[in-house]
Amino acid sequence: MLKMLIAISCFFSSLAADYACRVDILPGLDFYDFPIDLNLVKSAGYSLRVSNQFFNGHDQGYYEEEIRYDRDLKKIIVFNNTVDPMYLAIFPKKKLVLFLLEPLILQDAYFEPCSRVYTWNDDVVDGKKFYKLYYPYLRPMVDDIPSFEEKKLCVMVSGSDNEYPERKNELYSERMKMVEFFETKPLGEFEIYGRYWIKRYYRDFRGSIPGDYAGPEKISIIKNYRFCICFENTKGLNGYITEKIFGCFTAACVPIYWGADNIERFIPKDCFIDYRDFETREDLYQFIKTMPKEVYQRYIDNISAFLKSPEAKVFSPEYFGKILYEAIAE
Repeated sequence: MLKMLIAISCFFSSLAADYACRVDILPGLDFYDFPIDLNLVKSAGYSLRVSNQFFNGHDQGYYEEEIRYDRDLKKIIVFNNTVDPMYLAIFPKKKLVLFLLEPLILQDAYFEPCSRVYTWNDDVVDGKKFYKLYYPYLRPMVDDIPSFEEKKLCVMVSGSDNEYPERKNELYSERMKMVEFFETKPLGEFEIYGRYWIKRYYRDFRGSIPGDYAGPEKISIIKNYRFCICFENTKGLNGYITEKIFGCFTAACVPIYWGADNIERFIPKDCFIDYRDFETREDLYQFIKTMPKEVYQRYIDNISAFLKSPEAKVFSPEYFGKILYEAIAE
């Protein structure tokens, strides 16, 4: 988060001070290191400003007073808002836009003060107030791909060792079950990377990976495996497709995916292994363990073709920049 704020602040400071229209970016508590292409916004002459006052209690009053008389303020962009919706109501509705990134199911009161809402949630997108948001992690496949024979069998990169049995849609506990399953298999067939694996010692744990969610450090690790356990944090949410599957694609690693129910609407099924297709973990294990080289290569070829396709472009940083521009210019 800090890296993102520093990068955005440096970019914003490079813009000319006399631009007529300013846009305030109010980052939520989980504001991501999104690789946003801001060229379109920049070329349109908008001046953007990151403001932390929105989440700083004693400064909120000053910010409210400032924007009340600020004719240069074009839009207020709020990321991942979970604050009291009554507070949002003080802002001019036509200027307030919400980008909902996390898999939060919020009450209507959170959306009412906003002129537009950009969300992953396909069930509410209507092209009138709710607009589609795509995670911008499309990247070309790496060139230095290890051979089929050189790759290890399977990996999982996950930042959670937590189980939430009361939250039925969460997949944290399913990751744990997968780890425990592979501990019954031969050493070296499965390895785990990530943070917070602290409840007990795991035989296959190999440490954390520095860098961003789908950064080069992560890609340099998972490219050495044929398959990656790719479970979203939450299942059953239409349209919630994050950087996890695209990190696998960039690394030429076939994802074993579980998450958005309508994943095939956006990504061809021949690019990934759908975990829901298997009755047991043993069935899945036998499937990947015995997969012939030529079948595996077809998956890689399909992934490569998809990454270059027009359909994939909506997941690009350039497309996210276009969405941001449209939110501002509307």
